[in-house]
Amino acid sequence: MLRVQTVDGDSLVYLIAISSKAPAAGQKALAIPPIERRRVGLDLAGEAWVYVSEVNSDRLNGSWYLEPQEPLGRFSAAFFRKIASAVVSGISASRVVRRAD
Repeated sequence: MLRVQTVDGDSLVYLIAISSKAPAAGQKALAIPPIERRRVGLDLAGEAWVYVSEVNSDRLNGSWYLEPQEPLGRFSAAFFRKIASAVVSGISASRVVRRAD
């Protein structure tokens, strides 16, 4: 999740999906290694991917989709940089899905 302060004082958040479903043709995703799955509290029995070809956005205040909750865990700094790099390098090709205006 990336949180950006807007000029009206609200926060806009960008969310990147994590899934146990393998990416389909045309989708870009990074496989999450077992040690990183353990760090964030994901199931270790299967596989997991961070999708970098589609990003969701929403306004934090008044969102119908987001509820405050404690994080389950955190990716390592090295893996987070890898995700960020993949998102930034493909940002023009990425699809941003706006959940609310």
